[in-house]
Amino acid sequence: MNLGPAPRPSPRPRTLQQLVPRLKIARVMSLPEDSFGQLVLSVERHPLFRRFFLTDDPGKKLFSYQRYPRTGLTSGFLELRDEASPASGDADIQSLLEEKKDLIALCQRIGRSNFETYFLYAERSASPETIARACGLTIEESKRLLDLTTEIGIRAEFFSSPSTSPENYSAFSRIAHIEKDGEGFSIRYTSLRYGRGRYAIQYDKLAALKKDPSLSPSDRQALAKLVQSMELVNARRSTMNQILEAVLNHQNEFLSSGKEETLKDFTQEKLAAQLGLHPSTVSRAISAKAILAPWNQELPLKDFLGRGSIHGVLAHLARILETEETLFRAGKIPEPFRDPEIAARLKKEKGIILAVRTISKYRSLAGIPNIYARAKSYEQK
Repeated sequence: MNLGPAPRPSPRPRTLQQLVPRLKIARVMSLPEDSFGQLVLSVERHPLFRRFFLTDDPGKKLFSYQRYPRTGLTSGFLELRDEASPASGDADIQSLLEEKKDLIALCQRIGRSNFETYFLYAERSASPETIARACGLTIEESKRLLDLTTEIGIRAEFFSSPSTSPENYSAFSRIAHIEKDGEGFSIRYTSLRYGRGRYAIQYDKLAALKKDPSLSPSDRQALAKLVQSMELVNARRSTMNQILEAVLNHQNEFLSSGKEETLKDFTQEKLAAQLGLHPSTVSRAISAKAILAPWNQELPLKDFLGRGSIHGVLAHLARILETEETLFRAGKIPEPFRDPEIAARLKKEKGIILAVRTISKYRSLAGIPNIYARAKSYEQK
């Protein structure tokens, strides 16, 4: 009896459970910055987030912020200057600033230290009543200042216009400034979407809370969904911070000098392997993102993640040929370098890996003749 082809086995439930979070993370990584801001805002406005974040009871504090090392917010944001404008040109945000200038005055009244501690980075979170007493505010003022900081801080970026920027500037979202910090560099985010760091979630307290009779079944369900959203936000924040940290470490020389020839060969594939991520995750994370370099120039993040700068490669190529001419005229080499030798020198001296045919292409772009024409030129000098 012919029973036909055997039916394909159904995917195991565990496989599907593992796939769904990955798909959700992929979607979150692909969100434009303004849409990601709305996701963060939905978390920060959630009544259960506020209930278990803005509390004086250590046993009920489930959530807090944990800033990443060597990070903060841009100075323009911290100053809350009147002339600062949103990166997106969002008229609604500008209107919000106009309507609530009195709260900016409150920031100035309580002092920068209190503003950063209780409102901006919120590293010492407490109930609005406790914050009000600590800062000399009324409870209503405390609540309004909490709302203002979160809403404006997450929905828009504040900065001074750069001296130079890409031609398609409007297509990029500037997420951070790279600033000189002692011997190295620090990441200064333009928005609280990243600047506050990750959500620290107290999973042990969360598990114990499931048995708390004061929490209704609907609240338990809503809390579980809230935590899932927070984890997705953390995934994007942590991935972005890891990418920027890697850029700082690998392109330190370029960030210090601003010279394109110092850009290192650092591909998205290499970065993905280093961070234990899929290359598509890195690609989604850096898409349409830009950072402000220390010399006040906005650069797409993808410019830091490639096979070096073509201008940089050409500069290295020119230096190799200068060495070639010196050695040839001194009689130390019988003939100029062949393209495979040039490729080997680029790899050994600068870590730039290029195919021989690519070397030939770059020579043509730079107007550099072949080996025989170069030898003849050197002999005539």
